[in-house]
Amino acid sequence: VVLLLFLSVRAAFVVLVAIPITLLIVFGLGFLFDQTINRITLFALILSLGLLVDSAIVAVENIYSHLKQWQEEPSGKTRERVIAQAIDEVGMGLLLSTVTSVIVFLPMNYITGMMGPYMGPIAFFVPAALIVSFVVAITVTPFVANSVLHVETTQNKVAAVFARGVAYVTARYVAFLRIVVYNANLQKKILLAAVFAFIVSLILPLTGLVHFQMLPRADRDQLYVYLDLPVGTDKEATKQVAAAVSELLLRNPEVTSVQRYVATPPIVDFNGMFKGAQMRNKPEQATLRVSLTSAGNRTLSSTEITSALRTLLNTELPVVAAATRFIEEPPGPPVRATLVAKITATEAETQQAAVAAIKKIIASVAGVVDTYQSDEANIGRVHYRFDHVAAAKLGVSPAAVQQVFAMLDGRYEITEFLARDAVEYTPMLLTFPSEQLQSPNFINTVTVMNNVGEAIPLQSVITLTHEARPSTVYFEDAQSLSYVTAEVENRSIVYVTIEIIKRLLRGELSGYLVTDWNLWGLQLTTEDGKMVALVWGGEWEMTLENFRDLGIAMGVALLMVYALLVAQYNTFRTPAYILVTVPLGLVGILWGFFLLDSGFNIYLTATALIGFIALIGIVVNNAIIYLEYVEQAKVAGASYHEALIAAGEARLRPIFLTSLTTVLGSLTIAGDPVWSGLAWAIVFGLSLSTILTLLIYPILLARFTSE
Repeated sequence: VVLLLFLSVRAAFVVLVAIPITLLIVFGLGFLFDQTINRITLFALILSLGLLVDSAIVAVENIYSHLKQWQEEPSGKTRERVIAQAIDEVGMGLLLSTVTSVIVFLPMNYITGMMGPYMGPIAFFVPAALIVSFVVAITVTPFVANSVLHVETTQNKVAAVFARGVAYVTARYVAFLRIVVYNANLQKKILLAAVFAFIVSLILPLTGLVHFQMLPRADRDQLYVYLDLPVGTDKEATKQVAAAVSELLLRNPEVTSVQRYVATPPIVDFNGMFKGAQMRNKPEQATLRVSLTSAGNRTLSSTEITSALRTLLNTELPVVAAATRFIEEPPGPPVRATLVAKITATEAETQQAAVAAIKKIIASVAGVVDTYQSDEANIGRVHYRFDHVAAAKLGVSPAAVQQVFAMLDGRYEITEFLARDAVEYTPMLLTFPSEQLQSPNFINTVTVMNNVGEAIPLQSVITLTHEARPSTVYFEDAQSLSYVTAEVENRSIVYVTIEIIKRLLRGELSGYLVTDWNLWGLQLTTEDGKMVALVWGGEWEMTLENFRDLGIAMGVALLMVYALLVAQYNTFRTPAYILVTVPLGLVGILWGFFLLDSGFNIYLTATALIGFIALIGIVVNNAIIYLEYVEQAKVAGASYHEALIAAGEARLRPIFLTSLTTVLGSLTIAGDPVWSGLAWAIVFGLSLSTILTLLIYPILLARFTSE
């Protein structure tokens, strides 16, 4: 469509041919390298779709321009020779731009942590698509263009309007270049304005005008509710509480159904596995699976519905709400909880005391909800021991006693319920009423049959003792630890964790002194000199790991691109001027997310940094395409300043077209919660950086590069 508006129908067809050829070859390469087609792979291909047409667009646009000039000014050259010269003119620039883009994406293959597998397909499919698209652009595209492409003498009305618009913009741009390349004072003012804009842009995240977030919340059709009642609560009581909570949740019109799992784990998915759902089998535990109206049939997001349900529970059942956690499915890699504090100490008592104190200070932070600690309350339990000596005298076998206790526990099957329409196996279980089992002295009323058929009191062969109930112990790297977890509502985990760290450093945790700290955790000392270690997990840990890895990938990409350009141009200055255009993309990203943050509460995410890394290759490509024409104009005899003006006139349209197609391709993934940050980063960053590159880059070359 873009080429239809700016070039011709035939030119658009030539570019269109390159797309399926490139994708088919890329799929073949994926098959050879054991890649799979999945959701992440498809998003990588959608991202590459906006990039793989760039080479074809540049080639077709230059072929079209040369054919038009050849038609208006006939020469002795053949049509094939004109097309070959057009490809030769942009070939080196396309090669350099392709290699730099490939270099930019390759470091993503070394991202660690759970986000690594999410970035892996990008590191494979995007470079593969770029390489294949370059080969197709210099081989298949000229062949198709020779057979199909013709310069049309007439245009439709819409195309004519766009053509006049492009001509007008090009004329104004050339007029601007003629003024600025010869005016050192104006150059200085524009460069200072660009530096000022860059500094102001950096202030946006530092002042909180642009917020950071690992990944935005996903709009799902279900959520989970975890009930963790006081230790010792029997299964029947838990069942009643779960039923009451289910009834309350169903009041919300967006809730369609609630499945209850009492003292038994739910069906475990990938997210539940990380949260330990498979171990939720204790009598005091219940898991509710809440199904919501389909996302396409409601106006509220699942996050907003979850917040409303949490508020309703706090209002109607405040006591139960304290033992309830609402669990949403994350858009990206799963974690134990949004906020996770892992606490260790040399002594169990010190660790338990620290857990209680840290949980209290975490719960007091704005936006923190559903706080939970893994340490269980210390309670006693009754232990029944079989008296072998007494049983032998009375003729009672261990199997008879075991059968009685099985019945008391509700697992003694006596027969099967058979119904005419039954489709599932339904056992009938014999058990005692739960109210008779509340006291450990229930054995005084129960008898067991001996080997001659006499009823013997159960208490005659059972010894009753009291002991402390062992608690669940968690280990990590062979060291016991305790968890304090929480969810975050209407706030980013980044700012919640920073606030907690500040409070701890200010000494608001009474009885503890922070002796050492970093962004990964803290070391605390109690008043009696005992050490306590706190290590952050959850989304904060993932955020640190990914921002660190992406920062390293960004630095490596810049160094590799610079080294490649130095090798090509045999100078250190020219590549440096090319890389100066990279911060221009960051200006667009930060101001774009400022608008999204202010108007739509869309935060700057980890995938937005991937978008900036991708932008490095795209922005550098625009500068390379411009510079290659400058070098060719100089070889043809033009002065340096005139070469800059000629390059601006000749390369304005291909730079604009390639940037526009990339922006439009990125918009297709803007609605996905994981990849929206990447899409918006490319949309805003490339839109502004393209304009600034066409303005700033010629000024840099004119001001700092000699003839």
